[in-house]
Amino acid sequence: MTKVADGRPAGHRYSTRILRISSILVFLVLAVMLEAMCLGILYFYNSLSGRSNRAFARNHLLTSLFAAAAISPVPGKHFLGHLRDDDRWEEFLVPDGLLGWRLGSNISIYYSPSQHANEYLYLTDENGFSADVDEPPATLHKSAGVYRVIVLGGSTVMGDGSPRPSQNIVAMLRTAVRDRRMSAPDGRRVEFINGGVDGYNSAQEYLYFVSDLMRYKPDLVVVYDGWNDTISG
Repeated sequence: MTKVADGRPAGHRYSTRILRISSILVFLVLAVMLEAMCLGILYFYNSLSGRSNRAFARNHLLTSLFAAAAISPVPGKHFLGHLRDDDRWEEFLVPDGLLGWRLGSNISIYYSPSQHANEYLYLTDENGFSADVDEPPATLHKSAGVYRVIVLGGSTVMGDGSPRPSQNIVAMLRTAVRDRRMSAPDGRRVEFINGGVDGYNSAQEYLYFVSDLMRYKPDLVVVYDGWNDTISG
């Protein structure tokens, strides 16, 4: 005699449950297969077009689970990895409603413009300024014995083309002043802030200065511009 529960045979109830579970499993398998196929096509396309696949693992659902956590070359910095022009830059060049974008704070990245080019190390401090490894972050309060210089510009000032932060324009100025024991005309110690941001033109630099940098009370502002103003004009 067939056992009946809630007016339906027990075997029919179990068959329906198995069918539902099987349907979900089939859907998941198909989704994984579709994702894997799309990843394969994208990987093959990147290889043919010469784009980097180094950031491939962290950018996709299936592979991000197995991607090893990147270790920052500088303690205390959020390491974004080894980036190329075709990688995601939103965490380094953070969107900004007034300026368009600005540098993220406490970031470290390795950047290479092409697959076979050298890598460059970029660092930012807690204020979002391009900084050297052992350089203390600038403070809003400026002591009476400091002559503060802010250098504004685009990627050249930020450090584009400099293998290490210690080799960018502002860092070299800082080193030259220190090694030659130079001081301001009134004897104050000279301090440099690198306000360069990749892609900025003079209009953005002006907005950056009046909206943010004036509160650092600079004694001197140096502006280095050229190419970005040419292409934006």
